[in-house]
Amino acid sequence: MLNPVTIAAELGVITKRLEYLNAEIDDNIRALTGGDPYDACRALFHLDGAYGEADKARKFTHAKIEFISRNVIPEIFTATDTKNLALTDVKKRFSVTTRVSASLVDRDKGFDWLRDSGGGDLIAEQVNAQRLSSYVKEYIVETQKSPPEDAIKISSMQYVSMTAIK
Repeated sequence: MLNPVTIAAELGVITKRLEYLNAEIDDNIRALTGGDPYDACRALFHLDGAYGEADKARKFTHAKIEFISRNVIPEIFTATDTKNLALTDVKKRFSVTTRVSASLVDRDKGFDWLRDSGGGDLIAEQVNAQRLSSYVKEYIVETQKSPPEDAIKISSMQYVSMTAIK
């Protein structure tokens, strides 16, 4: 089993290789421009197919990294009663926080709830999703109640925040 530092180094090699290939694609774009449409379409076919496979692999890798951030570390922090942790060798501080997002399930009911709960100033032609999420998070914290499910959809997730140590 490779350790995370080795895996990160391997991902760095892949990144450098992609940078090189991007330069090669730029050369191909210049060569294809104004040329044979069949060659251009053939190039697109091959590059798009290869990119699709590479993107699947990238998304799969990203999902695993997100799993560590959203599940593994929050579980460890909870089990060990850890609030935050500083790794001075990489100059980063880690803490588990909760991100809340909210959206209107039913526009009219959602607007009614916002007006009734003191959030009417959020209502415009459209409700800003970030402001709505922030408002709902504050509302839940302050009132210890959730908005009606038939008016506001709430989803939340834990994630790891990584910030530089000064």
